[in-house]
Amino acid sequence: MNFFGQKGIALIQVLLISAIISVLALYLSKTARLQVDIAKRLKDKNFALIKLYDTEAVLTHSLLTFNLKRDNSSDKVNNRWNFHNQVFNVSNNIDISIQDNAGLINLRYLNSSIFSKWMACNGYSSDKTRLILDSISDWQDKDDLTRLNGAESSYYTKYNYKPRNNAIILKGEVLKVKGVNKELYTKMDNITALYTPSFFNPMNSPDELLRCIYDNKIGEQLQSIRSSDGFIDINRFKELTGEMESEGLLFFTSSFLTIKISSVVGESKVEKLVSQKLDKYAKFNQPVVETFFTKWN
Repeated sequence: MNFFGQKGIALIQVLLISAIISVLALYLSKTARLQVDIAKRLKDKNFALIKLYDTEAVLTHSLLTFNLKRDNSSDKVNNRWNFHNQVFNVSNNIDISIQDNAGLINLRYLNSSIFSKWMACNGYSSDKTRLILDSISDWQDKDDLTRLNGAESSYYTKYNYKPRNNAIILKGEVLKVKGVNKELYTKMDNITALYTPSFFNPMNSPDELLRCIYDNKIGEQLQSIRSSDGFIDINRFKELTGEMESEGLLFFTSSFLTIKISSVVGESKVEKLVSQKLDKYAKFNQPVVETFFTKWN
């Protein structure tokens, strides 16, 4: 091999080694950037989590300290809160929504009158409504006697499971009940709860339920007032709806609350959904805060 041939081979080797080193350098640079980005996201997520816990502590203290109503004389969280699931913020990166479960329909013991109005409002027939009411009741009762429109063990045999024959534990369980599909369940999820007080408070019902309970004109007025003021005065509510308090209908916020707190730092977001009962007058052997379920996102 002549001198020029050897020189050419050496040049190719140098170029090849340079290319390998360049690729390696690019890989290391990219890896370093990814590691820095992951570290930043973890740092942001931890800060978001800290802010969420801090907000939750302040909110719980306020709920146990103040009356559960809007206090316009205060600059604290109770100057902004509402109990019909309308999102409000306490800082630039913290959003909160509170739903008074008294404004929801108890999924275990569906109020046939209110539920029927909601079903009709969402385009479901009366036959479908009766099917759902009877099937959910049959799913929970201990006997094997089928209601007129319901279903017991014999119906569910083809699906290889049986009705619970006890109180529903998880809301998603109703997806197994005759007549309930994913579309209906998704809609029901927003207006039902497993843990509610013994009375109903339409003043704190979410918009999608409120506009179904009352006619369109009244529903729109109520939504407009809540949207602008954050709450509805009791006397104004009675005037618009003609409702009066009774044994099962009371116009005050209950201690059964579903709370969602969302905390954002940078590109990291932490969200906590919790359903609980807050009892500021709990006896020494009873919990002040009783948590029914918690969900993180």
